[in-house]
Amino acid sequence: MGFASGSAFRLSWGMKTNGSRPLANWIVMGAAALVLAALTGLVFAMWLENGADIFLALAQSGLAWCL
Repeated sequence: MGFASGSAFRLSWGMKTNGSRPLANWIVMGAAALVLAALTGLVFAMWLENGADIFLALAQSGLAWCL
């Protein structure tokens, strides 16, 4: 009786491996990183455009020390 006829060989066909779809995982992680970078850039651009007005509004209401 060889290894191919044993129960370990039959069970190994039904198991999933960790590296079954590595390219799909990289694509999803890359897309998520791209969306996160775009949102971060948008927030930073908005802060540069409106940051002084936000700070002055908070200063007038006495909340500037919270920043």
